[in-house]
Amino acid sequence: MLLLLSSQFHISINELLFGERLNDSSFRQEADNNVVAVLKNNNFSVKEYYAYWRKKWMKEHVALITTCSIIAFIVFAAAWLRSVYWLMGICPMGWLVLYALLRNRMMIYIESKVFTMPNKPNSNIML
Repeated sequence: MLLLLSSQFHISINELLFGERLNDSSFRQEADNNVVAVLKNNNFSVKEYYAYWRKKWMKEHVALITTCSIIAFIVFAAAWLRSVYWLMGICPMGWLVLYALLRNRMMIYIESKVFTMPNKPNSNIML
């Protein structure tokens, strides 16, 4: 909505928010003030963003997690039935390694979404 209004009146969004025309020196200061105000008045906390992106990642990877769990169970059951004890020992360790890898991928995904501004890739928000 702000973008439409600013293009209609041929002014910047910061001038629209500030309520008057701004020269170059005051423009930068008001732009910074507006960003700080938007961040302070944001309706979502970092925890809520974290929970949202975590849930989204889990939904996208539920098939992978389920498949890996079934394969691990089948290998463990086959090792149990055939009395291959070394394989039964490796299965839980393999599962822990897989869990660590998937959790690491999930955390990288979440942090890239929560702490990166949507319009500027690779720029961190300082809270």
